[in-house]
Amino acid sequence: MTWWEELIEKYPILLRDEMGCPPYLEVSEGWRGILEELLPKLEEGRLLLPKDRQNCHIVQLKEKFGGLRVYLSDGNDPMDLAILEAEKKAIKTCEFCGEPGTLRNRGWWKVRCHTCQTQYEQEMKGFCHD
Repeated sequence: MTWWEELIEKYPILLRDEMGCPPYLEVSEGWRGILEELLPKLEEGRLLLPKDRQNCHIVQLKEKFGGLRVYLSDGNDPMDLAILEAEKKAIKTCEFCGEPGTLRNRGWWKVRCHTCQTQYEQEMKGFCHD
């Protein structure tokens, strides 16, 4: 079972829509810890919603312009605050390994640590012209 499947199993309402499908995911494992901190807070916030709105779920979870983006079907202030906190952590965390990172632009905006950036540049040699 992948780390993402484990989270889906742990948060079946938050991470499944009305049809039982998980949200679109486009982040790498380096942000796993951030998501593991975020999801319990979103779950708490979901339970604060009125009963008829507690089926609130994540619609999309992705990286965009190097930052974490979380889109909900519904929500409240505690959930919005938790997402904002996670976004602030992600912009300083390597998306690939979870170490402290820096927002970098080499064709695409990504947060990478020095090691992952060096590896990426080695892989790209011969494909890119500097």
